[in-house]
Amino acid sequence: MTSFPRITRYVIALVSAACLLIMGALPAQAATPFTVQGKVSFPEGYDPADAVHTYLLLMPPTGNKWIRASVASDGRFSATAPDAGNYTLRFYDSSQTFFDGVVTADGSVSDDGAARVFSSDTTITVTPRLSAVISGRIILPDGYDPERDGSFDIVSYVQRTTSWVGAGVLPWHLLEDDGTFEYRGLEPGTAYRFELRDYSKTFLSGYYGGDSYVENFEDSVSVVAPGSGVVFTPPVASTITGRLTAPAGTDLAQLIADEDVQVSQSPAPDEYPEFRHHRRAEVATDGTFTFRGLWPGSKVYVAAWSGSEALERGMVDAAGALTLDTTRARTVTSGATDVNISMRVPSQFSGTVELPESFRYDPEEPPTVRPVPSKDEVYSLQWSSRKAVPVGPDGSFTTERAHSQTDFRLELTWPDGSVVYWTSNDTKPTADADAASLVRPVTAIVFPTHNRQVNRSVPRVTGEVRFGSTLRAEGGTWSAPSPKLGYQWLRDGKPVAGATSASYPITAADVGSRLSVTVTASAPDFTTVSATSAPTVVVPKVPTTIAVKVLKKGTSRKRVALRVHLGTAGAETAPTGTLRVRYGKKTRTVKVLAKHRGTRTLTLTRTKTTGTVSATFTPTGGSARHLAAATGAAKVVKVAPKVTIKAPKKVAKGKRARITVRVNAHDLTSRPTGKVRITYGKKTRTVALKAKHRGKITVTLPRLSKGTYKVRARYSPSKTWKKYLKVKSSTRVTLRAR
Repeated sequence: MTSFPRITRYVIALVSAACLLIMGALPAQAATPFTVQGKVSFPEGYDPADAVHTYLLLMPPTGNKWIRASVASDGRFSATAPDAGNYTLRFYDSSQTFFDGVVTADGSVSDDGAARVFSSDTTITVTPRLSAVISGRIILPDGYDPERDGSFDIVSYVQRTTSWVGAGVLPWHLLEDDGTFEYRGLEPGTAYRFELRDYSKTFLSGYYGGDSYVENFEDSVSVVAPGSGVVFTPPVASTITGRLTAPAGTDLAQLIADEDVQVSQSPAPDEYPEFRHHRRAEVATDGTFTFRGLWPGSKVYVAAWSGSEALERGMVDAAGALTLDTTRARTVTSGATDVNISMRVPSQFSGTVELPESFRYDPEEPPTVRPVPSKDEVYSLQWSSRKAVPVGPDGSFTTERAHSQTDFRLELTWPDGSVVYWTSNDTKPTADADAASLVRPVTAIVFPTHNRQVNRSVPRVTGEVRFGSTLRAEGGTWSAPSPKLGYQWLRDGKPVAGATSASYPITAADVGSRLSVTVTASAPDFTTVSATSAPTVVVPKVPTTIAVKVLKKGTSRKRVALRVHLGTAGAETAPTGTLRVRYGKKTRTVKVLAKHRGTRTLTLTRTKTTGTVSATFTPTGGSARHLAAATGAAKVVKVAPKVTIKAPKKVAKGKRARITVRVNAHDLTSRPTGKVRITYGKKTRTVALKAKHRGKITVTLPRLSKGTYKVRARYSPSKTWKKYLKVKSSTRVTLRAR
């Protein structure tokens, strides 16, 4: 049921009555006019003489020829219908003392009941009810001035049957200075809900929610008339700001000045936002715009469009472009200041349909091409052309507008009614729409008559380029779906025998060369085509490692014995080259032959007691291709002699034990000299080790008391051997005196 806002109804009634007075009596259109008359029976205690603001309207079923009947001081009224028809009678009180509504069969006044129909002379008693009042107050945000910032209204709603309908509007200028208001003319015992609308969008429009101010009608709270305590505390609204830009050559400022470019917002997320219910914002000539009146944290989609279609329309996406696909639209939160939109000029598809040799072109019935969006477009933002365009005699076509940010299927319809869809410029169209390729507007579309195998992205070699690693071939992409791929690896552009798999281990033969792979693609109904990857960098030579070891055996005061081993990571088991070894001022160069298997043992003249010996390997012959030169080093240090001790396990107490100590200095000397200190228990005895002892000396300990002794010998080289030998101790042995 449609319900006029009460203030509005009074204005309409007064204007209608004035029109009737100005026009005068209308000529009768029916042979049997009739009169509805009677008396208004006011509630007890109310003087009919005070009812100067009450009147009745006799209203025909159609048209606006309302007959106004004033209420006399005794409550009587009379209204004559000039022509026959089913009329209804409506009671009004502009002072809002009584409740307005239609007159029902029993004479009562209702805003939701069944009106009585009058079609002949009738006398009726009308029994209006006193109206109810709901009072409240608005607490405006600090600094808000309605005279300066704009007007607002309080809108009431009443529930009728299963829905809520508007029940009246209270303009802001009827409020008291302190923001208090009285909402009059309400039906007693009826529940109402209230909305506060700020048309300036300075503060938030919302609903009375009891203890809160709410955004949605569903969250509002009902108040039964008569009532009080309806308090609105609207907060200041949030905003969203942004700017439009257009391609070079487009006079965006003029389009905006002509009101041809507009922006709007709609609640998000919403699968299908309907921008016919959007909220618009004014766009300044520099392209800037501001959405006002938003609730903090609210999320919206922002759209822009050109009425003349000089520019594309749609919802802004994350990149600032306009799209018709909701899933790509950017969800903008109130408070955002970075909604910058790059508008575009309309796009088109163009290209060629390859006409079969047997096809006879008829200009009256040509083939047609039509772009079909892959998804449903948002209502009221739809404008991408879905119109089929004819194909010319040479196969060329150009569609009408097609949105640049929308995916399309291109539909080709032949004169016989058969339909196929574009798959690629190199594959035949398909009759299966689900198998069609999606494409955005381009200008080089081809509907081919046969499949062409085309390499769309060249093969690529991946992996570390070094000896011992494995390279892998990425086959690239091809016009045929899932083609069979064959591989042939190349060394410096020449095929490598047997290298026909997708992977390739780098061998010593590849060192110094560049590697690439040729991929051959084949598929049924397609030609066989090959493509070659870009070559790799040059495979570097294998790094050679040198392990230099100073040998005890063979090292003396006059020479140093060395073992040099070459590591080649498996590239060469028998490397060849030259080995240059240097120690102090002495250098020696020897050959490394295949028979040495990478290991050479040699001696150098010892010109220094200790120091660093260095070795440099330079590959020659076949090794020069695969191996890199290398250097290594080792330290010549003092030799740790081997000191051993021999003692009896037990002796009689009071007896003397004989201890034998051996000092083995390896190849340095068989006659080491120095001191040998024997520790037994807490006592020690030191003896001189002379050359004549040839590294072996026997020492007799003093008489031993009963007990267990830990015996150990410690050798300290003499001044002669101190440069070559380290101090060294033997292990401990146990001696028991019983």
